[in-house]
Amino acid sequence: MASAAATELMETELGAWPGERLEEELVTHAAREAVGTARMLGVLAEVDRRRLWADWGCRSAVHWLSWKCSLSLPAGTERVRVAHDLRELPVIATRFGEGRLCWSKVRAITRVARPHDETGWADIAEAATAGQLDRLVRAARYVRRSEVAEQDEMVAATWETNPNGSVTVTLTLPADRAAQVLASLDAATVPERGVPRHRSRAAAMEGLLIGSLRPAGETIVHVDGHGCRDEHGIPIHPALADQFSCGHPVTTVAHDVLGPDIVRTQPAPSNRQRRRLAARHRTCQFPGCHHDGDFDAHHVIERRRGGPTALWNLVRLCRFHHRLVHLHGLLLTLHPDRSLTVVWPDGTPLDRGPDADRLREHASRLDEAEQRAIADPHRITGVWDGRRLDVNDALLGLGVIGW
Repeated sequence: MASAAATELMETELGAWPGERLEEELVTHAAREAVGTARMLGVLAEVDRRRLWADWGCRSAVHWLSWKCSLSLPAGTERVRVAHDLRELPVIATRFGEGRLCWSKVRAITRVARPHDETGWADIAEAATAGQLDRLVRAARYVRRSEVAEQDEMVAATWETNPNGSVTVTLTLPADRAAQVLASLDAATVPERGVPRHRSRAAAMEGLLIGSLRPAGETIVHVDGHGCRDEHGIPIHPALADQFSCGHPVTTVAHDVLGPDIVRTQPAPSNRQRRRLAARHRTCQFPGCHHDGDFDAHHVIERRRGGPTALWNLVRLCRFHHRLVHLHGLLLTLHPDRSLTVVWPDGTPLDRGPDADRLREHASRLDEAEQRAIADPHRITGVWDGRRLDVNDALLGLGVIGW
């Protein structure tokens, strides 16, 4: 009863307020919410650092937030990510705590700002609305090493029957694998007059899955100063772009202020080379691995460093270890007897298969070094003057080539 009475009183009181006061109340609460969220994230980072959630029998800080703070898992994951990012971004954290940056802008800018372009991103964030900033971040997005591991964990193929009897099939893949699938889908799609594009794609996907159509042989990768993307604009970690260029024909298109320029088209290892690799090595050559199924032909001297697609420069790796070699910069030495030595980037020998916890720790250290960014102070409301956002001009001003 007390709650209902308070609600009725509030509604009666608000109904008597002039419009200007209502607007001011909303802006004030937005700033107070930012201050409160900043405080929460500071505490959350320390809770996670001490692993206090383990005392409750939880798997992670995200699961603790879901239980004790009623946050969904996706929302909790974002809070934990930003909380740890802010420990490395003191200026953003300070302005956030002062109520001068909103949660939406902080969440967006911590994904893309880097030391060499932080001032530009801060200026853009001050001049743009949160919605416009989201558009810019999507256009300039890059993929972090820790997110690559998350992509692997999300791999899934599911289907469900719709009320009308049709079936919806959902396939979730890491970005680098998706780039190859989408390249094949684009090549197999035949436009028809009067037929919607999505229906033509569905027919092509069906043909690829049941084997009546063959996958395309070439993937196009666009590279600029901010990262790599496929033809659909999907961001790919540069290390993984190098990975699938080992075994698949890839055309690299470099972008600069003068426009796109095709750098090179790299052929894939031939079927003969793959057969000879399979004959010489029945399993993956990575130390401790005995995978004898499908494999990739890895270039010991990487292609981007001029390594040729020659048998003396190729080793057989399963896709799991091929991914790890590129993602973590592991160094390979192929000896005259075709044995393989693998060491970490710091020269530490790797005498057995990599431990998953060690790899995750290594990835987190790399991410911390890559994701440092500082933003200048700006108000919750921003200073957008109502002009239409030109995404390409904004990205060019930031030193990022538009798409």
